[in-house]
Amino acid sequence: RDRIKSPTIQTADMSGSQQQEQPQEQPQEQPQEQPQEQPQEQPQEQPQEKRLGEPTDYDVLVIGAGISGLAAANELLRLRPDCRVAVVEAKDRVGGRTLGHRMRTAGGGEANFDLGGMWIGPSQRHISELMRQLHIEQYPQYLTGRKCAEMGAKVAQYTGEIPYIGLVGLLDMGKVLVQMERRVRQVDAADPGACRTAAQLDGLTGQALFNSLSWSRATKCLVQAAARTIWGADLSRMSALYMLAYASAAGGFQALVASDAQSGQGFRKKGGAHQICQRLAERLGPQRVLLSAPVAAVRQLDNRVCLDIVGRSAPLTARYAVSSAPPHLLAQLDWQPPLPARKLDLYRCSPVGHIFKFVITYETAFWRELGYSGEIVSADGPPTAPGLTAAPISVCFDYSQEGGRDPALVVLSGGLQAQELDGLSPEQRRSAVLEHISRFFPRDRVLDCLDFAEKNWRHEPFNGGCPVNIVSAGAAHLMGPNMRAPFGRVHFAGTETATEWCGFMDGAVQSGHRAAGEVSQRLGGQ
Repeated sequence: RDRIKSPTIQTADMSGSQQQEQPQEQPQEQPQEQPQEQPQEQPQEQPQEKRLGEPTDYDVLVIGAGISGLAAANELLRLRPDCRVAVVEAKDRVGGRTLGHRMRTAGGGEANFDLGGMWIGPSQRHISELMRQLHIEQYPQYLTGRKCAEMGAKVAQYTGEIPYIGLVGLLDMGKVLVQMERRVRQVDAADPGACRTAAQLDGLTGQALFNSLSWSRATKCLVQAAARTIWGADLSRMSALYMLAYASAAGGFQALVASDAQSGQGFRKKGGAHQICQRLAERLGPQRVLLSAPVAAVRQLDNRVCLDIVGRSAPLTARYAVSSAPPHLLAQLDWQPPLPARKLDLYRCSPVGHIFKFVITYETAFWRELGYSGEIVSADGPPTAPGLTAAPISVCFDYSQEGGRDPALVVLSGGLQAQELDGLSPEQRRSAVLEHISRFFPRDRVLDCLDFAEKNWRHEPFNGGCPVNIVSAGAAHLMGPNMRAPFGRVHFAGTETATEWCGFMDGAVQSGHRAAGEVSQRLGGQ
């Protein structure tokens, strides 16, 4: 959002956390079906920056104004036009884990770039349909040309899906992909604990599972780079069962890690993904969105849910609540009565990933001129700055707008790489990232950028990380029902609860519509 003021470096504030704190109470009625999403009419004026009016009692209160929470509120109104619904958001903006940021571009222009979520895939039906309703177009990610991969000190160029890593390495990679797909098919994304080998898989980390399948260092490096981008965490930090369930929700392991036109990174939103929440908020109207309203406690009293809001003397009350906040924030709320033990244990064992996103604009897309796609994958390359044990980039892609306008690159650094970057100053991070890109493209052209923006999602208030919450080894068998099941009058949305494309914008929409459908059915019974 804020404009970059100099071509040096810029740290974006106001990024999107997802939601906030959440409500609670004794487990009662069960979830029900998922509805259909369909926010109607067209976007109108400015969204959000307003507050709720006088009412303090509602039919439904939604916690969190990210994609999931706003999709839930809009879906409730579609199902029940007379429903008194309001959304409460801890931040001073809507957007969750999406965030638009204005930057200088070629020819003296300016354009918005996403510092949060940005990609969409052809199999992501929920977000695709929502974008259609919101009149947001999509266009393909630029993928033409040679790609670069760095595995330790070795750099390879390639044009297919897998870099040439030697005959032994390619055989190993092929074997690993086949075995991973077989294991993914055995895990139900809706209930990972039901898998026959759930206990064994949950006792392993993702790293331990890959170590048992692969003997090639190159294979392990490439998979680690993918993990740091997808989860913002190294494989050693997550349960193997969770990793397989996550891939199952994406339709397979290759669908999750690939970067082709059919993958989850195949397309981008024209004008940026941050528009999604803005337009959903416009449909609700400012009277239904309360910003700068962190939830401190969730109290369930007989036939009401009470939300205690920081800085507000009187609580907001509703017949039901939908929480779209991520699990680690739910664990921090004051729940009265307390959350069920298994639900709370799961939340406490679901740390959020750590990711940096960098956007760099240029006068020309020189990498395209040189025959490169702009794609770089790196794991454990030689460090480019003091204080780093490895090179900082996990992945890099072409981020030019449709038709090659506004040439730009986007860089993601996750897991261990992000943790190390966090210890550097913004200027040191800028230098480290540009030096790393210079290994693959001409240094003079890499350094000659127009603007450079960074977003450290770990420092985002009411979020504390991105892109998704992982589940630690030993806790993933608690997923499924415990992640989604209502607790008394509180229902749960958020991309972490999705059974399709969990962790992505598609999962956020699916989960928001599911929770709205559950609540609508309960409203109809009273």
